Amino acid sequence: MSNVHANHEPHERRCAQCGAAIPADADRRKLYCDAKCKRAFHNVSQCRGQEIMAFLEAQRRYCNAKPGKDPEGYELQRFARQQFGQLLGDYLRADKLSGRDASLVVKARMEEGVRVMDKRMPAKAQLSAKPWFMEAKADA
Repeated sequence: MSNVHANHEPHERRCAQCGAAIPADADRRKLYCDAKCKRAFHNVSQCRGQEIMAFLEAQRRYCNAKPGKDPEGYELQRFARQQFGQLLGDYLRADKLSGRDASLVVKARMEEGVRVMDKRMPAKAQLSAKPWFMEAKADA
């Protein structure tokens, strides 16, 4: 994907945190107008991640639970999914009001062609039966 519309005019890049214009001559990988916005974006993302993670994990863990076979798991995943949806809706409304656009970060990662899990997971662990973070460290 490129930063060019069909008429071949570059569109204005915007800061993922505040929506301010990023100069056309700035590094194409630049996502924020300044260091303050970069820190703010990552702080908000970290807080949101901590808030939403338990709901996301519960929904994923019990996603196949059936009311007749596992009523508690079924109710947990339904509640978690509802809370997850509510939180995301709240986040999107707040982002719209502030000019924050997390999809710009996702687009940049997509254009890089590298998935987050590829960056975090050691190559050896990709083939392991255990999750990479559970393997014993060689120098421990």
